[in-house]
Amino acid sequence: MLFIFSIHPYDVGDLVAIDDVHMFVTEFGLFSTTFQRVDGQVVVAPNSLLISKKHILNIRRSGPMWETTEVMVGFDTPLEVLHEFRARLRQYVMDNPREWKGGLDVNIEFINNQNLIQLIIAMEHKSNWQDWGARWDRRTLLMKEMKRIMDSLNITYKLPTQPISFLPQKPGPRQRSSRREDTPVQSQHPPSAVPSRASSTNATPTRTNNPSHAFQSGHPFTSFRFPATL
Repeated sequence: MLFIFSIHPYDVGDLVAIDDVHMFVTEFGLFSTTFQRVDGQVVVAPNSLLISKKHILNIRRSGPMWETTEVMVGFDTPLEVLHEFRARLRQYVMDNPREWKGGLDVNIEFINNQNLIQLIIAMEHKSNWQDWGARWDRRTLLMKEMKRIMDSLNITYKLPTQPISFLPQKPGPRQRSSRREDTPVQSQHPPSAVPSRASSTNATPTRTNNPSHAFQSGHPFTSFRFPATL
């Protein structure tokens, strides 16, 4: 009851931020509150948890809101170019008073190892972010103008050149074992000790049953001795 009637942190339809999550209040009951996130998910939270452990940011009840974005530029970018970049962005905000209140600044957040310059750009909206779609429309138009200005001023950022060296790869245990398997096994006998197939073929005697063939080749018949008759 104290949370509803005394504190009364929001009303139905308000855009709130709890734990950096933006949600619209859809139902405000006695014991719980129903929210709908900007991505469509529905969240039901007990009021006892909200009153004791959560910080509630009411966007609808807020005034004009600021927003920041970060840009990386090369370390060799001249300071005069950065000043011109800031001046053109501020002029764009002044030329669109219906969307922007007029506050815009470009500051150097940090320099990283003489490699890049991190810029942080802060801009002030004309109103709060209750109209969630209009907020993103304003932001997108400003981002497009920022890109056009950076292209015209040739503001870029490139990763630093990294040295690359190629070292010979040492064979691992598997590669060494595969190399040993691929090596042909050499015979331990000298070449002269291994008889050739051709010589062994020529040395094999042949017998023929054709007598004419035997006489033509110059070999007589083999003599046979018959046993004496009994």
